[in-house]
Amino acid sequence: IDNYLALSKEADDAVERQEYEDLYVNETRKLFGTITHSMQDFLAKLYRDSEDEIGEPPCPYTVIGLGSMALQQITPYSDLEFAILTANEDYKKSPDLKISQYFKNLSYLVHFKMINLGETIIPTSKYGLDMSHLVHRGVNFDLGGKTPLGRIDKDKPYDLIQTVGDMLWYVYNKDDKASHIDKTLPYILEKVCYIHG
Repeated sequence: IDNYLALSKEADDAVERQEYEDLYVNETRKLFGTITHSMQDFLAKLYRDSEDEIGEPPCPYTVIGLGSMALQQITPYSDLEFAILTANEDYKKSPDLKISQYFKNLSYLVHFKMINLGETIIPTSKYGLDMSHLVHRGVNFDLGGKTPLGRIDKDKPYDLIQTVGDMLWYVYNKDDKASHIDKTLPYILEKVCYIHG
Protein backbone atom coordinates (compact mmCIF):
# COMPACT_ATOMS: atom_id res chain seq x y z
CA ILE A 1 0.00 0.00 0.00
CA ASP A 2 2.81 2.40 0.89
CA ASN A 3 4.32 1.71 -2.51
CA TYR A 4 1.28 3.28 -4.22
CA LEU A 5 1.78 6.45 -2.18
CA ALA A 6 5.49 6.56 -3.07
CA LEU A 7 4.69 6.02 -6.75
CA SER A 8 2.11 8.82 -6.70
CA LYS A 9 4.75 11.23 -5.33
CA GLU A 10 7.25 10.17 -7.99
CA ALA A 11 4.81 10.36 -10.92
CA ASP A 12 5.29 13.32 -13.25
CA ASP A 13 1.98 12.85 -15.05
CA ALA A 14 -1.10 14.14 -13.16
CA VAL A 15 -3.31 11.28 -14.42
CA GLU A 16 -0.78 8.66 -13.34
CA ARG A 17 -0.37 10.38 -9.96
CA GLN A 18 -4.15 10.30 -9.44
CA GLU A 19 -4.31 6.61 -10.39
CA TYR A 20 -1.70 5.74 -7.75
CA GLU A 21 -3.44 7.90 -5.16
CA ASP A 22 -6.73 6.15 -5.92
CA LEU A 23 -5.03 2.77 -5.56
CA TYR A 24 -3.54 3.91 -2.25
CA VAL A 25 -6.93 5.05 -0.90
CA ASN A 26 -8.87 2.02 -2.14
CA GLU A 27 -6.33 -0.52 -0.91
CA THR A 28 -6.23 1.22 2.49
CA ARG A 29 -10.03 1.06 2.71
CA LYS A 30 -9.95 -2.61 1.78
CA LEU A 31 -7.34 -3.29 4.49
CA PHE A 32 -9.41 -1.46 7.15
CA GLY A 33 -12.46 -3.45 6.03
CA THR A 34 -10.58 -6.74 6.38
CA ILE A 35 -9.34 -5.82 9.86
CA THR A 36 -12.82 -4.66 10.87
CA HIS A 37 -14.48 -7.91 9.76
CA SER A 38 -11.82 -9.94 11.58
CA MET A 39 -12.36 -7.96 14.80
CA GLN A 40 -16.14 -8.32 14.45
CA ASP A 41 -15.74 -12.08 14.04
CA PHE A 42 -13.39 -12.20 17.03
CA LEU A 43 -15.79 -10.31 19.32
CA ALA A 44 -18.71 -12.45 18.11
CA LYS A 45 -16.72 -15.60 18.90
CA LEU A 46 -15.99 -14.36 22.41
CA TYR A 47 -19.71 -13.76 22.98
CA ARG A 48 -20.70 -17.15 21.50
CA ASP A 49 -18.12 -18.98 23.61
CA SER A 50 -19.10 -17.09 26.76
CA GLU A 51 -22.79 -17.75 26.14
CA ASP A 52 -22.00 -21.47 25.83
CA GLU A 53 -20.27 -21.30 29.21
CA ILE A 54 -22.91 -19.43 31.22
CA GLY A 55 -26.05 -20.67 29.48
CA GLU A 56 -28.92 -19.49 27.34
CA PRO A 57 -29.80 -15.79 27.45
CA PRO A 58 -33.08 -14.77 29.12
CA CYS A 59 -34.24 -13.06 25.90
CA PRO A 60 -32.98 -12.54 22.35
CA TYR A 61 -30.19 -9.99 22.06
CA THR A 62 -27.77 -8.47 19.56
CA VAL A 63 -24.25 -7.15 20.08
CA ILE A 64 -23.67 -4.04 17.95
CA GLY A 65 -20.36 -2.40 17.14
CA LEU A 66 -19.78 1.31 17.62
CA GLY A 67 -17.02 3.79 16.82
CA SER A 68 -14.24 2.76 14.46
CA MET A 69 -15.74 -0.72 14.12
CA ALA A 70 -19.04 0.67 12.84
CA LEU A 71 -17.19 3.07 10.54
CA GLN A 72 -15.11 0.20 9.07
CA GLN A 73 -11.93 2.03 10.17
CA ILE A 74 -10.68 -0.17 12.97
CA THR A 75 -6.96 -0.89 13.27
CA PRO A 76 -5.34 -3.93 14.91
CA TYR A 77 -4.81 -1.86 18.06
CA SER A 78 -8.11 -0.03 18.27
CA ASP A 79 -10.09 -0.36 21.44
CA LEU A 80 -13.49 -1.98 21.06
CA GLU A 81 -16.65 0.05 21.50
CA PHE A 82 -19.93 -1.83 21.41
CA ALA A 83 -23.36 -2.21 23.01
CA ILE A 84 -26.05 -4.85 23.53
CA LEU A 85 -29.63 -4.50 22.32
CA THR A 86 -32.13 -6.71 24.14
CA ALA A 87 -35.56 -7.80 22.91
CA ASN A 88 -37.15 -6.73 26.20
CA GLU A 89 -36.33 -5.80 29.78
CA ASP A 90 -38.50 -8.40 31.53
CA TYR A 91 -35.39 -10.34 32.61
CA LYS A 92 -34.30 -7.38 34.80
CA LYS A 93 -37.29 -8.04 37.10
CA SER A 94 -36.16 -11.55 37.98
CA PRO A 95 -35.05 -12.11 41.60
CA ASP A 96 -32.46 -14.57 40.26
CA LEU A 97 -29.22 -12.61 39.66
CA LYS A 98 -28.16 -15.12 37.01
CA ILE A 99 -31.12 -13.89 34.98
CA SER A 100 -31.37 -10.22 35.94
CA GLN A 101 -27.61 -9.66 35.51
CA TYR A 102 -27.13 -12.08 32.60
CA PHE A 103 -25.88 -9.58 30.01
CA LYS A 104 -23.54 -7.82 32.47
CA ASN A 105 -22.11 -11.18 33.55
CA LEU A 106 -21.78 -12.28 29.94
CA SER A 107 -19.89 -9.08 29.14
CA TYR A 108 -17.66 -9.50 32.23
CA LEU A 109 -16.71 -12.98 30.99
CA VAL A 110 -15.97 -11.62 27.49
CA HIS A 111 -13.90 -8.83 29.07
CA PHE A 112 -12.01 -11.34 31.21
CA LYS A 113 -11.16 -13.36 28.10
CA MET A 114 -9.96 -10.22 26.37
CA ILE A 115 -7.83 -9.21 29.36
CA ASN A 116 -6.21 -12.65 29.22
CA LEU A 117 -4.83 -11.78 25.78
CA GLY A 118 -2.41 -9.60 27.74
CA GLU A 119 -3.01 -6.40 25.75
CA THR A 120 -5.38 -4.51 28.06
CA ILE A 121 -3.92 -1.46 29.76
CA ILE A 122 -3.98 -1.44 33.53
CA PRO A 123 -5.49 1.95 34.42
CA THR A 124 -3.70 4.15 36.91
CA SER A 125 -5.02 3.23 40.34
CA LYS A 126 -6.73 5.59 42.73
CA TYR A 127 -3.40 5.62 44.59
CA GLY A 128 -1.62 7.10 41.55
CA LEU A 129 0.23 3.87 40.76
CA ASP A 130 0.91 3.73 37.01
CA MET A 131 1.48 0.19 35.73
CA SER A 132 0.98 0.89 32.01
CA HIS A 133 4.62 -0.05 31.32
CA LEU A 134 3.79 -3.68 32.18
CA VAL A 135 1.48 -4.18 29.20
CA HIS A 136 1.99 -3.70 25.47
CA ARG A 137 -1.24 -2.06 24.36
CA GLY A 138 -3.35 -4.01 21.90
CA VAL A 139 -6.90 -5.35 21.68
CA ASN A 140 -8.95 -4.15 24.64
CA PHE A 141 -12.30 -2.75 25.72
CA ASP A 142 -12.79 1.00 25.30
CA LEU A 143 -11.30 2.75 28.32
CA GLY A 144 -13.85 5.55 27.83
CA GLY A 145 -16.58 3.09 28.79
CA LYS A 146 -18.46 2.72 25.49
CA THR A 147 -19.12 -0.96 26.26
CA PRO A 148 -21.88 -2.89 28.05
CA LEU A 149 -19.78 -2.63 31.23
CA GLY A 150 -19.70 1.19 31.19
CA ARG A 151 -17.03 3.34 32.75
CA ILE A 152 -14.72 2.05 35.47
CA ASP A 153 -15.40 5.04 37.72
CA LYS A 154 -19.17 4.97 36.99
CA ASP A 155 -18.94 8.77 36.66
CA LYS A 156 -21.15 8.84 33.54
CA PRO A 157 -24.47 7.09 34.19
CA TYR A 158 -25.33 5.55 30.85
CA ASP A 159 -26.27 1.96 30.15
CA LEU A 160 -25.29 0.25 26.89
CA ILE A 161 -27.45 -2.80 27.55
CA GLN A 162 -30.88 -1.60 26.46
CA THR A 163 -33.85 -2.27 24.24
CA VAL A 164 -33.78 -0.50 20.88
CA GLY A 165 -36.29 2.09 22.12
CA ASP A 166 -34.30 2.87 25.24
CA MET A 167 -31.02 3.05 23.30
CA LEU A 168 -32.60 5.51 20.89
CA TRP A 169 -33.13 7.89 23.83
CA TYR A 170 -29.38 8.58 23.70
CA VAL A 171 -29.46 9.08 19.92
CA TYR A 172 -32.44 11.47 19.93
CA ASN A 173 -30.69 13.50 22.67
CA LYS A 174 -33.87 15.43 23.42
CA ASP A 175 -33.11 18.69 25.25
CA ASP A 176 -29.41 17.66 25.19
CA LYS A 177 -30.01 15.32 28.15
CA ALA A 178 -27.93 12.47 26.70
CA SER A 179 -25.06 14.74 25.70
CA HIS A 180 -24.96 16.08 29.27
CA ILE A 181 -24.21 12.54 30.40
CA ASP A 182 -21.56 12.01 27.69
CA LYS A 183 -21.09 14.52 24.90
CA THR A 184 -20.00 11.93 22.30
CA LEU A 185 -22.44 9.10 23.05
CA PRO A 186 -25.38 10.33 20.89
CA TYR A 187 -23.07 10.65 17.88
CA ILE A 188 -21.31 7.32 18.41
CA LEU A 189 -24.68 5.56 18.49
CA GLU A 190 -25.74 7.08 15.15
CA LYS A 191 -23.62 4.59 13.20
CA VAL A 192 -23.62 0.95 14.33
CA CYS A 193 -22.87 -2.46 12.84
CA TYR A 194 -23.98 -6.00 13.57
CA ILE A 195 -21.63 -8.23 15.58
CA HIS A 196 -23.56 -11.15 17.09
CA GLY A 197 -27.02 -12.29 18.13
